[in-house]
Amino acid sequence: MDLRERGTQLAALDELLGDARTGRGAVVLVPGEAGAGKSVLLAAAERRTPWARWAWGHCDSLATPRPLGPLHDVADSLGGDLAAALRRGASRDELFDAAIDAVTAAEPGAPVVLVVEDVHWADEATVDLVRFLARRLRDRPAVLVLTYRDDEGSRSARTATLGEIGALPHAHRVDVPPLSASAVAVLAAEAGLDPTAVFELTGGNAFFVAEVVRSGRARLPTSVRDAVLARADRLGAEARRTLDTAALVGRRVPPDLLLTATDADPRAVDEMLTCAVVRSGPDGFAFRHELGRLAVAEALPAHRAREVHARILAAYQGRPEDDAIRAFHAEAAGDAPATLRHATAAAELADRLGSHREALAQYERALRAAPADDPALRARLHDAVGVQAAHLDEIDRAVRGHETALGLWRAVGDRRREAVTLARIGSMRYREGRGRSATALLEEAAELVDDVDSAETVDVLASLAARRMLQARSAEAVELCRRVLPAAERLGLVEEQAEALNTLGCALAPLGGDWETPLRRSLDLAVEHGLAPAAARASVNLLNELVDASRHAEADQVFQDGDRYCARHDLDFLRWCLRRERCRALTLTGRWDEARALCRRMVDDCPSRWNRTHVTATAAVLQAYLDPAAAAAMLEAARPAVREIGETQLRMPHAVARAETCWLAGDVDAARAALSEVAPLLDGAGPGDTARFLLWSDRLRLPHPAAAGAPPDPVAAELDGDHAAAARAWDAAGSPYGAALALSWSDDPHHLREAVDRWRRLGATAGVRATRRRARELGHRSVPAGARRATRRHPAGLTARESEVLRLLAEHRTNAEIADELVLSVRTVEHHVASVLAKLGVPTRRDAAARARRGDLLTGLDAPTAHPG
Repeated sequence: MDLRERGTQLAALDELLGDARTGRGAVVLVPGEAGAGKSVLLAAAERRTPWARWAWGHCDSLATPRPLGPLHDVADSLGGDLAAALRRGASRDELFDAAIDAVTAAEPGAPVVLVVEDVHWADEATVDLVRFLARRLRDRPAVLVLTYRDDEGSRSARTATLGEIGALPHAHRVDVPPLSASAVAVLAAEAGLDPTAVFELTGGNAFFVAEVVRSGRARLPTSVRDAVLARADRLGAEARRTLDTAALVGRRVPPDLLLTATDADPRAVDEMLTCAVVRSGPDGFAFRHELGRLAVAEALPAHRAREVHARILAAYQGRPEDDAIRAFHAEAAGDAPATLRHATAAAELADRLGSHREALAQYERALRAAPADDPALRARLHDAVGVQAAHLDEIDRAVRGHETALGLWRAVGDRRREAVTLARIGSMRYREGRGRSATALLEEAAELVDDVDSAETVDVLASLAARRMLQARSAEAVELCRRVLPAAERLGLVEEQAEALNTLGCALAPLGGDWETPLRRSLDLAVEHGLAPAAARASVNLLNELVDASRHAEADQVFQDGDRYCARHDLDFLRWCLRRERCRALTLTGRWDEARALCRRMVDDCPSRWNRTHVTATAAVLQAYLDPAAAAAMLEAARPAVREIGETQLRMPHAVARAETCWLAGDVDAARAALSEVAPLLDGAGPGDTARFLLWSDRLRLPHPAAAGAPPDPVAAELDGDHAAAARAWDAAGSPYGAALALSWSDDPHHLREAVDRWRRLGATAGVRATRRRARELGHRSVPAGARRATRRHPAGLTARESEVLRLLAEHRTNAEIADELVLSVRTVEHHVASVLAKLGVPTRRDAAARARRGDLLTGLDAPTAHPG
């Protein structure tokens, strides 16, 4: 059949591939429904570009795909060190580096075109690889082409990744729509079929049209499945048996494997090819489309399919295919021992490669095959399920796995494993925000172990040390870490060393000790040994301490590196932890539009109650400078969760946030009460929380102890009464928010005037009001009256520029259109839109437009005045 109605798509691909010859790389997204003709389009593009080097990788449609399947497909054709790295079982990072080297090592004028088909079926490691490659091709002689079904809604993680990739500046989309009625009419007429009936049956789907036309029937088949099977039914018995076997092998079928699994005469294979469901290529046999393969596979009776899977599994013996494929066929064949063996091995590999979703599925497959009379084995598998589910932040699933394992460990009398599982459940309870329950479980676990000469004991004591640190029992945490570290080193437990160093650094911070050395050592050790969760945790805690120390440039780099690392290793919970600290850093450095947007995202989307509760303190402070009453309501709603979690590192920032909110609202007594409530916790608080508590206690004239150790320069200056020096120190640290607060608490009218100006620049209307209130209390009358006239007269407190943005939002303009009309950058418009949403207290642009019309916010405004946008 001719390739019809694809001229525009081919022209776009020609242009992008031509650009790649000159070193301008691209990512090409090729969406379309199943059977739309995505692969046919790309095959035509390949024929038109003989000067390019094409490599084709495919994502498996197995229930549990093999990790990095497409990379295995293309390794030999791409060359370089990639194939050798795969064979030697290189680490994930090494494989990714080898892949980018292979893809971009093109001869001049001969770019590499890497096609990854069916990304909607990709495993987690492949998703991360695709993201990794996509970000690095902009100025390279290479093109990454990703095909996927845009009618596929079951893999939301893939959809999010494709959306992220599609936003890259060098990403392009080439849609493959259904054929028009006129194109179908031409094809149908050539086969003597009714064009209208063919179009109604197929909807213009290119594969469906081709199958109906190829069916060779004078009468139209009732379904595409019937069209495929009609041709298959014309095969002889041996050829049909060969086709059935090929359908269960997969879309791509090695010829030698097929002959071994069927013991068929080569002539039967030749006959199989005549039905045009399977084609022969340089790499073996391949089904023309997955839909055709499924039609053949699903027509097999269950008892026949089981026998065929058993033959395929036997044929794989001695071949290099990985355990994920063998596990799939073993389970389908009903071979429990083989399923258990291969699924466990596949899960371990997936875990090492960071494909935690696939690892979880393989451990669950192994559990289905595990013998009921081996409780210790089943306990290990249930624990493994819990660990993988925890990586994915599926807390309920993780707890169920560990609780089942706990009962089995108790049944077999293994106290050490029982203790480890108790500690893991405790960690999950902590992530659920159930701090007291977590502590009780960890203490129960510690009672089951009595020395530090085993891996299990080190694991439990390291977890207890982390809990003591979170309870602000820092000295106990340090003591436990110093017991655990030599034992972990002696036993070669690198991960436990990294975790204990992490806890040690966090515990030393509130004691005034050297926190940076153990935290950086923890991070380096974890990265060096490929311990992704430990490395991510070290990044979170290092970020927290750097933000507390006002070392914002270093903190920004740690966040960027850590965020990429967590995304690359599929560590959702820890990525949210990094974002939580990022919210705080953005607030301190005056990037309030970004901070508000990220806080909203965390509150709306973060699955971890602990992280959501933690970020509420930051979100409330940001809200308080616009609307103290709304901020107070946010903090009050979070109080039950704060009490239940009960940790100092959560209670202190929430109490300080309440104090700040009450001050902004003019209720000094309530502000003092909020601080007094947590004063007994001060001894165990971290340096950042301690500094904020001391500052607000001093501002509100509450008695407080002298600062322990040497507080940061801005804090020390304000505690000494030198507000100008404090503001300069905050400015030097990159915190306009801290500088504005320091000046707001000065008694000097010049400082108060400057504070008002600073609050205006931050858009903090409540800060302006609170500072003017202090000025009146001090008897000063020369402090400015507050917001500029246009802002003051707007009922929602919008600036003139924000009013213009709101007007265009109400007209349903995009950010790009707003930027064009107002002569601004799109990034600046994004900041203005975020500020408008925050001031109106609405979550979406549509809500803002509706609120504007409903509240009559688009009329009666001052004319726009010239000021920086």
